[in-house]
Amino acid sequence: MKRFLFATLFFAVLLLIWEALFRAKIWSSVLVPSPKQVVVYLE
Repeated sequence: MKRFLFATLFFAVLLLIWEALFRAKIWSSVLVPSPKQVVVYLE
């Protein structure tokens, strides 16, 4: 159970960092699209 929680927390933090990079507009949105844009594209 502890391992599952750690893995879930790890990926949640990765998604938050990814979203923060997108919102900071450090790179082009072509290189770092938002997680939502990726989900919509994959549907």
